[in-house]
Amino acid sequence: MKIDTLEMKRNKDGTFTGDVTPTRFTFSTDKLVYPTRITQVSVKDTTDAVFYVQAPFKVDMPGDMTYQYQWVTTLENTLANLGPDELTKTNREWRMKIQNQAPALMQQARQLGFNIQPGQAIAPNKKGRHATTLEWAKRVTAEDIKILAGTRPYSEKVPDPDDGFTAADMRNPQRATAIQKIIQSRLAKAQRDQPRGYLVREAKTDDLKTLPILQGHVQAEQYITKFRHVFTKAEMNDDLVLVQAKVGDVADVSEHEEMLRAVAWGGRGGLDFKVFPGKD
Repeated sequence: MKIDTLEMKRNKDGTFTGDVTPTRFTFSTDKLVYPTRITQVSVKDTTDAVFYVQAPFKVDMPGDMTYQYQWVTTLENTLANLGPDELTKTNREWRMKIQNQAPALMQQARQLGFNIQPGQAIAPNKKGRHATTLEWAKRVTAEDIKILAGTRPYSEKVPDPDDGFTAADMRNPQRATAIQKIIQSRLAKAQRDQPRGYLVREAKTDDLKTLPILQGHVQAEQYITKFRHVFTKAEMNDDLVLVQAKVGDVADVSEHEEMLRAVAWGGRGGLDFKVFPGKD
Protein backbone atom coordinates (compact mmCIF):
# COMPACT_ATOMS: atom_id res chain seq x y z
CA MET A 1 0.00 0.00 0.00
CA LYS A 2 1.22 3.47 -0.83
CA ILE A 3 -0.06 6.79 0.48
CA ASP A 4 0.08 9.92 -1.68
CA THR A 5 1.62 12.59 0.58
CA LEU A 6 0.47 15.30 -1.83
CA GLU A 7 -3.03 14.67 -0.49
CA MET A 8 -1.88 15.17 3.10
CA LYS A 9 -0.83 18.02 5.37
CA ARG A 10 2.89 18.35 5.97
CA ASN A 11 3.93 19.08 9.57
CA LYS A 12 6.91 21.21 10.63
CA ASP A 13 8.86 18.10 11.68
CA GLY A 14 8.55 16.63 8.19
CA THR A 15 5.81 14.14 9.02
CA PHE A 16 2.41 14.12 7.33
CA THR A 17 -1.10 14.15 8.77
CA GLY A 18 -4.20 12.94 6.99
CA ASP A 19 -7.17 10.58 6.97
CA VAL A 20 -7.33 7.21 5.27
CA THR A 21 -10.46 5.26 4.46
CA PRO A 22 -10.92 1.84 6.11
CA THR A 23 -9.10 -0.98 4.37
CA ARG A 24 -10.82 -4.31 3.85
CA PHE A 25 -8.93 -7.59 3.55
CA THR A 26 -10.84 -10.60 2.28
CA PHE A 27 -9.35 -14.09 2.13
CA SER A 28 -10.37 -17.72 2.52
CA THR A 29 -9.10 -19.68 5.52
CA ASP A 30 -10.07 -22.73 7.53
CA LYS A 31 -9.38 -20.81 10.76
CA LEU A 32 -10.43 -17.44 12.21
CA VAL A 33 -7.23 -15.52 11.48
CA TYR A 34 -6.43 -11.88 12.18
CA PRO A 35 -3.28 -10.84 10.27
CA THR A 36 -1.45 -9.32 13.23
CA ARG A 37 1.93 -9.14 11.49
CA ILE A 38 0.58 -6.63 8.97
CA THR A 39 -0.40 -4.32 11.82
CA GLN A 40 2.93 -4.76 13.63
CA VAL A 41 4.73 -2.78 10.96
CA SER A 42 3.09 0.47 12.07
CA VAL A 43 3.22 -0.18 15.84
CA LYS A 44 5.84 1.54 17.96
CA ASP A 45 5.06 0.12 21.43
CA THR A 46 1.39 -0.86 21.74
CA THR A 47 -1.82 -0.67 19.73
CA ASP A 48 -5.41 -0.81 20.98
CA ALA A 49 -7.52 -3.17 18.85
CA VAL A 50 -11.28 -3.74 19.03
CA PHE A 51 -12.64 -6.92 17.42
CA TYR A 52 -16.18 -7.56 16.19
CA VAL A 53 -16.50 -11.22 15.23
CA GLN A 54 -19.55 -13.02 13.86
CA ALA A 55 -19.37 -16.80 14.04
CA PRO A 56 -21.54 -19.86 14.84
CA PHE A 57 -20.06 -19.73 18.36
CA LYS A 58 -18.79 -17.12 20.81
CA VAL A 59 -15.20 -16.22 19.97
CA ASP A 60 -12.22 -15.51 22.24
CA MET A 61 -8.51 -14.78 22.07
CA PRO A 62 -6.18 -17.79 22.47
CA GLY A 63 -4.22 -18.76 25.57
CA ASP A 64 -3.30 -16.05 28.07
CA MET A 65 -4.94 -13.45 25.84
CA THR A 66 -8.40 -14.74 26.80
CA TYR A 67 -10.98 -12.28 28.11
CA GLN A 68 -12.24 -14.88 30.58
CA TYR A 69 -10.03 -13.41 33.33
CA GLN A 70 -12.05 -10.21 33.13
CA TRP A 71 -15.42 -11.69 32.20
CA VAL A 72 -15.59 -14.42 34.85
CA THR A 73 -14.40 -11.90 37.45
CA THR A 74 -17.26 -9.62 36.36
CA LEU A 75 -19.83 -12.37 36.85
CA GLU A 76 -18.37 -13.44 40.19
CA ASN A 77 -18.35 -9.86 41.54
CA THR A 78 -21.90 -9.26 40.35
CA LEU A 79 -23.03 -12.49 41.98
CA ALA A 80 -21.31 -11.64 45.27
CA ASN A 81 -22.54 -8.03 45.42
CA LEU A 82 -26.07 -8.26 43.99
CA GLY A 83 -27.03 -11.92 44.04
CA PRO A 84 -27.89 -14.48 41.33
CA ASP A 85 -31.03 -12.67 40.15
CA GLU A 86 -28.87 -9.89 38.71
CA LEU A 87 -27.52 -12.34 36.14
CA THR A 88 -29.58 -13.51 33.17
CA LYS A 89 -30.75 -17.11 33.16
CA THR A 90 -28.23 -17.97 30.43
CA ASN A 91 -25.36 -16.48 32.41
CA ARG A 92 -26.43 -18.10 35.69
CA GLU A 93 -26.54 -21.52 34.07
CA TRP A 94 -23.15 -21.08 32.39
CA ARG A 95 -21.60 -19.78 35.60
CA MET A 96 -22.84 -22.88 37.45
CA LYS A 97 -21.16 -25.13 34.87
CA ILE A 98 -17.76 -23.46 35.39
CA GLN A 99 -17.93 -22.77 39.13
CA ASN A 100 -15.38 -25.47 39.92
CA GLN A 101 -12.93 -24.07 37.37
CA ALA A 102 -13.38 -20.37 38.18
CA PRO A 103 -10.97 -20.28 41.18
CA ALA A 104 -8.11 -21.72 39.11
CA LEU A 105 -8.84 -19.20 36.36
CA MET A 106 -8.70 -16.31 38.85
CA GLN A 107 -5.45 -17.68 40.29
CA GLN A 108 -3.94 -17.80 36.82
CA ALA A 109 -4.93 -14.16 36.24
CA ARG A 110 -3.14 -13.16 39.45
CA GLN A 111 -0.03 -15.11 38.43
CA LEU A 112 0.03 -13.20 35.16
CA GLY A 113 -0.16 -9.95 37.09
CA PHE A 114 -3.62 -8.92 35.89
CA ASN A 115 -5.20 -6.98 38.73
CA ILE A 116 -8.88 -6.85 37.83
CA GLN A 117 -10.98 -4.63 40.09
CA PRO A 118 -14.59 -3.47 39.58
CA GLY A 119 -14.94 0.14 38.51
CA GLN A 120 -11.27 0.49 37.56
CA ALA A 121 -9.48 0.40 34.24
CA ILE A 122 -7.37 -2.73 33.90
CA ALA A 123 -3.72 -1.72 34.18
CA PRO A 124 -0.90 -3.57 32.35
CA ASN A 125 1.20 -6.11 34.22
CA LYS A 126 4.92 -5.74 34.86
CA LYS A 127 5.70 -6.90 31.31
CA GLY A 128 3.38 -4.27 29.83
CA ARG A 129 0.75 -6.82 28.79
CA HIS A 130 -2.94 -6.08 29.14
CA ALA A 131 -5.80 -8.43 29.93
CA THR A 132 -8.34 -8.68 27.11
CA THR A 133 -11.80 -7.31 27.95
CA LEU A 134 -15.15 -8.59 26.71
CA GLU A 135 -17.32 -5.61 25.77
CA TRP A 136 -20.36 -7.17 24.09
CA ALA A 137 -21.52 -10.65 23.21
CA LYS A 138 -24.84 -12.00 22.04
CA ARG A 139 -26.44 -14.73 20.02
CA VAL A 140 -28.32 -12.84 17.32
CA THR A 141 -32.05 -13.53 17.24
CA ALA A 142 -34.75 -12.94 14.65
CA GLU A 143 -35.95 -10.05 16.83
CA ASP A 144 -32.51 -8.42 16.55
CA ILE A 145 -32.69 -8.63 12.78
CA LYS A 146 -35.97 -6.71 12.94
CA ILE A 147 -34.09 -3.79 14.51
CA LEU A 148 -31.84 -3.64 11.45
CA ALA A 149 -34.91 -3.69 9.21
CA GLY A 150 -36.54 -0.93 11.24
CA THR A 151 -39.60 -3.03 12.14
CA ARG A 152 -38.65 -3.15 15.83
CA PRO A 153 -37.55 -0.12 17.91
CA TYR A 154 -33.86 0.22 18.75
CA SER A 155 -34.65 1.26 22.33
CA GLU A 156 -37.48 0.14 24.57
CA LYS A 157 -39.79 2.76 26.03
CA VAL A 158 -39.96 2.80 29.81
CA PRO A 159 -43.57 3.14 31.00
CA ASP A 160 -44.34 6.13 33.23
CA PRO A 161 -46.28 4.89 36.29
CA ASP A 162 -47.35 8.48 37.04
CA ASP A 163 -48.80 9.08 33.59
CA GLY A 164 -52.10 10.98 33.71
CA PHE A 165 -51.69 12.19 37.28
CA THR A 166 -50.56 15.59 38.60
CA ALA A 167 -49.34 16.98 41.90
CA ALA A 168 -52.74 18.58 42.33
CA ASP A 169 -54.38 15.15 42.14
CA MET A 170 -52.23 13.93 45.01
CA ARG A 171 -53.35 16.81 47.24
CA ASN A 172 -56.85 15.37 47.26
CA PRO A 173 -56.73 12.72 50.03
CA GLN A 174 -59.43 10.48 48.59
CA ARG A 175 -58.10 10.70 45.06
CA ALA A 176 -54.51 10.25 46.23
CA THR A 177 -55.33 6.87 47.79
CA ALA A 178 -56.83 5.59 44.55
CA ILE A 179 -53.93 6.97 42.50
CA GLN A 180 -51.36 5.27 44.70
CA LYS A 181 -53.08 1.92 44.13
CA ILE A 182 -53.02 2.47 40.35
CA ILE A 183 -49.34 3.44 40.41
CA GLN A 184 -48.44 0.38 42.47
CA SER A 185 -50.39 -1.80 40.05
CA ARG A 186 -48.53 -0.30 37.10
CA LEU A 187 -45.17 -0.84 38.80
CA ALA A 188 -46.05 -4.45 39.58
CA LYS A 189 -47.03 -5.07 35.95
CA ALA A 190 -43.78 -3.53 34.70
CA GLN A 191 -41.82 -5.78 37.07
CA ARG A 192 -43.67 -8.85 35.77
CA ASP A 193 -43.25 -7.85 32.12
CA GLN A 194 -39.58 -6.90 32.40
CA PRO A 195 -38.11 -8.33 35.64
CA ARG A 196 -34.62 -7.21 34.60
CA GLY A 197 -35.73 -3.78 33.47
CA TYR A 198 -36.23 -2.14 30.06
CA LEU A 199 -33.42 -2.02 27.55
CA VAL A 200 -32.75 1.68 26.99
CA ARG A 201 -30.18 2.68 24.38
CA GLU A 202 -29.15 5.97 22.89
CA ALA A 203 -27.72 6.55 19.44
CA LYS A 204 -27.49 9.41 17.00
CA THR A 205 -30.31 9.58 14.48
CA ASP A 206 -27.86 9.49 11.57
CA ASP A 207 -26.22 6.37 13.03
CA LEU A 208 -29.56 4.57 13.33
CA LYS A 209 -30.23 5.32 9.68
CA THR A 210 -27.17 3.26 8.74
CA LEU A 211 -28.37 0.09 10.54
CA PRO A 212 -30.06 -1.33 7.41
CA ILE A 213 -26.57 -1.60 5.86
CA LEU A 214 -25.97 -4.55 8.19
CA GLN A 215 -28.91 -6.53 6.79
CA GLY A 216 -27.61 -9.63 5.07
CA HIS A 217 -24.31 -9.42 6.96
CA VAL A 218 -25.58 -9.91 10.50
CA GLN A 219 -27.29 -13.29 10.62
CA ALA A 220 -29.72 -14.83 13.07
CA GLU A 221 -28.46 -17.72 15.23
CA GLN A 222 -24.87 -16.48 14.92
CA TYR A 223 -22.88 -15.03 17.80
CA ILE A 224 -21.41 -11.54 17.62
CA THR A 225 -18.54 -11.02 20.05
CA LYS A 226 -16.90 -7.66 20.70
CA PHE A 227 -13.66 -7.64 22.66
CA ARG A 228 -10.68 -5.35 23.12
CA HIS A 229 -6.98 -6.06 23.48
CA VAL A 230 -4.02 -3.72 23.77
CA PHE A 231 -1.27 -5.49 21.85
CA THR A 232 2.38 -5.07 22.69
CA LYS A 233 4.71 -5.27 19.70
CA ALA A 234 6.02 -8.61 20.98
CA GLU A 235 2.51 -10.08 20.84
CA MET A 236 2.29 -9.40 17.12
CA ASN A 237 5.10 -11.60 15.82
CA ASP A 238 2.63 -14.24 14.64
CA ASP A 239 -0.79 -13.89 13.09
CA LEU A 240 -3.60 -14.25 15.61
CA VAL A 241 -5.82 -17.35 15.41
CA LEU A 242 -9.11 -16.77 17.26
CA VAL A 243 -10.74 -19.67 19.08
CA GLN A 244 -14.11 -20.73 20.41
CA ALA A 245 -14.75 -19.19 23.83
CA LYS A 246 -14.45 -21.78 26.59
CA VAL A 247 -13.48 -22.18 30.22
CA GLY A 248 -11.80 -25.53 30.40
CA ASP A 249 -13.90 -27.80 28.20
CA VAL A 250 -17.13 -25.86 28.79
CA ALA A 251 -18.23 -23.76 25.82
CA ASP A 252 -19.00 -20.16 26.76
CA VAL A 253 -22.60 -19.37 25.78
CA SER A 254 -22.97 -16.43 28.17
CA GLU A 255 -24.07 -13.05 26.86
CA HIS A 256 -23.06 -9.49 27.64
CA GLU A 257 -25.37 -6.91 26.08
CA GLU A 258 -26.06 -4.64 29.03
CA MET A 259 -24.12 -2.76 31.68
CA LEU A 260 -23.99 -4.87 34.82
CA ARG A 261 -24.93 -2.48 37.61
CA ALA A 262 -22.09 -3.63 39.86
CA VAL A 263 -19.30 -3.07 37.35
CA ALA A 264 -18.09 -0.46 34.89
CA TRP A 265 -14.64 -1.30 33.56
CA GLY A 266 -12.94 2.07 33.61
CA GLY A 267 -15.61 3.66 31.42
CA ARG A 268 -14.58 1.62 28.41
CA GLY A 269 -17.05 0.67 25.77
CA GLY A 270 -20.48 2.01 24.92
CA LEU A 271 -22.79 -0.49 26.51
CA ASP A 272 -26.53 -0.53 27.01
CA PHE A 273 -28.45 0.00 30.21
CA LYS A 274 -31.45 -1.57 31.88
CA VAL A 275 -33.91 0.92 33.39
CA PHE A 276 -36.32 -0.04 36.13
CA PRO A 277 -39.47 2.12 36.47
CA GLY A 278 -40.00 3.46 39.94
CA LYS A 279 -36.31 3.09 40.92
CA ASP A 280 -33.53 5.69 41.02
